Amino acid sequence: MTEITFTHNGIDIRAEYEIFGDTLVVYLPDGTTRETSLRGLAPDSAAITHLRAFAHSLSKRSDK
Repeated sequence: MTEITFTHNGIDIRAEYEIFGDTLVVYLPDGTTRETSLRGLAPDSAAITHLRAFAHSLSKRSDK
């Protein structure tokens, strides 16, 4: 597995990902997974997009 880190509001959020054929599977910190068909996308770029969306969703939850 490969680890990625995204810093959001000064907090490092980490996730891991694996590639199965052309499918990227990202394991998010809350235990959920997200999948993407890479179709030529760079795995790091696709994985960080999922992690960034996860981090922003945490912010929205804490704002309520």
